[in-house]
Amino acid sequence: MKPRLDQVRIRLRGIAAQRHRALRVAVLSFLAGLLLHVDRTGHVGSLPIPLFTGLLYMAFVTPAAVATALLLPGLTALSDAVQWARLTFAAAVAAFPAVLRPVADQPLLGATVVILGGMAIVAMRQRQRRPVTATA
Repeated sequence: MKPRLDQVRIRLRGIAAQRHRALRVAVLSFLAGLLLHVDRTGHVGSLPIPLFTGLLYMAFVTPAAVATALLLPGLTALSDAVQWARLTFAAAVAAFPAVLRPVADQPLLGATVVILGGMAIVAMRQRQRRPVTATA
């Protein structure tokens, strides 16, 4: 019985260690959901659609990001970059709805743009960290 309790404590410490990531992801995903649907009118229950989608994004993306950090720690850099790419894409859709709304309305295309954006952010970060070598 004791080893099982120790395993639970270790898992709980791992989750507690992710609280800063969870807060950052919650804020970024809420803002992305809000911005992505800021031009939509109507209500879901008593909540405006942009607020509802922001809360919905936050409710689903935050646990997924924390689970990714715990179970697949090698993907945390990509997961964090995807959060920023999602927010950037949502801001671009809010700024240029006539051009980017058709892209955002296609789930596969929108997800592809966000994932490729996250991959580009990771690649740029890795490139910045490489030491510059002099060629003779």
